[in-house]
Amino acid sequence: MFDIETTAQLTGISPFTLRNWEKRFCIIMPSRTDGGHRVYSLDQVLKLKHLNQLISEGHKPNQLFEDLKNGNDLPAPLSLQTQLSPEIVSLRERILTELSEFRVESGIAALERLQGLIPAVLLLDNVYHWLLEKVGEQWSEKKLSIASEHLITAILRSRLIRLLTSSSINSSRPPLVFACAEGESHEGGLLMLACHLNLRGWNCVYLGANLPTGELYEVVKRLQPAAICLSYTVAAPNWNSILKFSDLQSQVCVGGASLSMGPIPDLPANIHVIKSTGHSAADILEAIASLSGGKNFAKQSAA
Repeated sequence: MFDIETTAQLTGISPFTLRNWEKRFCIIMPSRTDGGHRVYSLDQVLKLKHLNQLISEGHKPNQLFEDLKNGNDLPAPLSLQTQLSPEIVSLRERILTELSEFRVESGIAALERLQGLIPAVLLLDNVYHWLLEKVGEQWSEKKLSIASEHLITAILRSRLIRLLTSSSINSSRPPLVFACAEGESHEGGLLMLACHLNLRGWNCVYLGANLPTGELYEVVKRLQPAAICLSYTVAAPNWNSILKFSDLQSQVCVGGASLSMGPIPDLPANIHVIKSTGHSAADILEAIASLSGGKNFAKQSAA
């Protein structure tokens, strides 16, 4: 749960405005502590952040709250709208075709062209994510050779690592640690999530695939990150190992496709399951990370 000051820092909405909206529209109503202080849920924080993005783009608050009251979905912010031009669709298809046939130079040229056409956040969600999904599908359907899959994955990984290490960061923030759990070798989704947070100014410590739990635990004790993000794409989640992190101050976020393959146990307050991907998962992780440092950390996050 998030107090009103932390919510204000995460959403960009002042405490005065939050109170005013609560009184005026009676939508997104916070709970109250025993002492009468307002506290907001994660879903409420994300919805408020979405509202503020839309208002900054010119939408009228009255209409947005009326839509919410009537059960209508809010539109996506302009910065995240994903209607792709024919040129972008054609280029990403060309990348897949050229690299599948080992025409590396022309495939990379198409990728370079795409990088000049759309912002990095849209490149992550609509090009890299799409390519990795297509590679996985075609490989599982035996339409793509193992060699082609390895080549494409290696090229995309190198591009993502370059993006992860080229953005400016806010060094006053505690870091975020990303790792594929022990036994997990699929790192594309986790690497893209780290890139999303890096683009927002976070110091992302990316530890890669198949990291032994004991090693990760020692890194976390040393770095004291705001949050750890563990990925399980194919490997089954080892909840006993995950629960070892419950005695640390850091928040722990667990995600990946294999979480849907079995029951999720009751978890302590600092361990969270993330089922979203891309910028939506980044929004959730960013909010959860603020829980590690309270108001002071939230202020750093808004810097």
